[in-house]
Amino acid sequence: MTPEVMSLCRVVPIAKKWLIFSLSRYGYGWIFTLLLPPTNLLASGANWAQWAGPRSQNTVTPYAPSSRHYRDATKAKRPLWTARWGHAVVVLNDTAYRNDLSPEENSRRSDELTPNIVLLGGDDYEKSNGKDIFVVGDENKGGGVERNDLGGGRLRNDVWMSSPSVGQQAGWNISSVFWNHDPDAIDPSVITSDMRWWLVNPGYTPPAVWAGKEGDALTYDDWISCQDYFVTSDNFQCRDPDPECFEDITSPEKNCHPPAVWKRHNMWSERRGHGSIVANERIYVIGGRAREYTRMFVKGKNRRVETVRDHSSVREEIVLKNDVWVSGDGGREWRLVTPGCRDPQRDVLLRSEVWSSVDGREESVGREGAKCIVDEDCYGAAVCQDLYGLKDDHEKVCLCPMFSPREHHGVVVQHSYYNDHADGGEKGVTFSEDYIYVVGGFTNVRQSFCADHSCGMSRSGGYRLALDDVWVSNDGLNWVQLKPAFSGSWKGRGSHAT
Repeated sequence: MTPEVMSLCRVVPIAKKWLIFSLSRYGYGWIFTLLLPPTNLLASGANWAQWAGPRSQNTVTPYAPSSRHYRDATKAKRPLWTARWGHAVVVLNDTAYRNDLSPEENSRRSDELTPNIVLLGGDDYEKSNGKDIFVVGDENKGGGVERNDLGGGRLRNDVWMSSPSVGQQAGWNISSVFWNHDPDAIDPSVITSDMRWWLVNPGYTPPAVWAGKEGDALTYDDWISCQDYFVTSDNFQCRDPDPECFEDITSPEKNCHPPAVWKRHNMWSERRGHGSIVANERIYVIGGRAREYTRMFVKGKNRRVETVRDHSSVREEIVLKNDVWVSGDGGREWRLVTPGCRDPQRDVLLRSEVWSSVDGREESVGREGAKCIVDEDCYGAAVCQDLYGLKDDHEKVCLCPMFSPREHHGVVVQHSYYNDHADGGEKGVTFSEDYIYVVGGFTNVRQSFCADHSCGMSRSGGYRLALDDVWVSNDGLNWVQLKPAFSGSWKGRGSHAT
């Protein structure tokens, strides 16, 4: 492997091996490679072999489907995700030794659990010579590259899974010609990859319009409006719908409420640059740059734009997110933990969106639409706060009590435990908990001012700012800032490793 091959990559430890998902530029498009060491030589990191993707080494034959089966998981005998970047990779059911468990419990976990690699989302769009192309391998030749027009790529929210075999030769087919093979000759057909991937979730997006209401455009927030985070006990419209509603959502007899029907398919929007981890045996997806349909609002007010001829007030945007989603079944179904905020965290806001008069006597903070009186005036998890203690309603502004919307941030999990000997026993009771950390990343800020407030786009545009903050949570909903932004020790950054 060369530094060029490793320009964009994810490194995942699993079953005493390392897996590397890499993406590199090759001629007119992107190619991806999936490599692992066939032996347990982890100390030196030597003896890497390519498991999947167009062949980029001459020692083994990796698996890559033909172009016609590259994306269609229903027809391919061995489907595989498209070459992409900005995706997330986690290990589910990791059997690594845990100090809070006894040797017998660790042994039982190792026997009962099957480690799985899970790949989530990313961007497989490639623009070249006016066509959307992908570089893929030929399944008969096990490598090479060919040019294919597969209908164009885009941001994805699909979920793929693989269960790599454990052992020095597991996951490989060794041809019988090996026994008569010239030891000085290199023939990649001797060893071929036996890796398998399957599509857990194809990814879901909102319909273009409300069910039965042609021309009434639908936003992503409308689509997820029956998630438990938003629903109160008296919201009867989000109760479990009649089973017939899943067959015909427009049925007048059943009075189906579309968001309640859509809830089972709700999930994080198509995105790249998001973070993903496994905590408390659940998969979390955190933030990233997403493609969503959003509603335009009257300037400075939480009221939708109304047009003279009833034209659509919904538009497609690429926005930064800090929402958190969780799945307890390997990525098939998802639940919203928090929608996050549209406004920045306190230290980022004070660093980038403070307006002062020429003589410095008058000062204002934030965009016009962020002015608030109560928390309900703010979107999602944001709260309405008085930054200067003036107790003036007009000086309050929406702040995010968690990390600002961002992409390419680091995410990591710390498994913590302690023994409680309060009962006086020798062993006591062991309590364990996973802590989720979000570290740095790129956010967008406004650097323009209109009269006495900041202006310009932030979530979908603005100026990129690298952050050096650190946040922690044990549930994905409530976050504590451990290291403020711009506090030194290390510079702000994104796309780093944690």
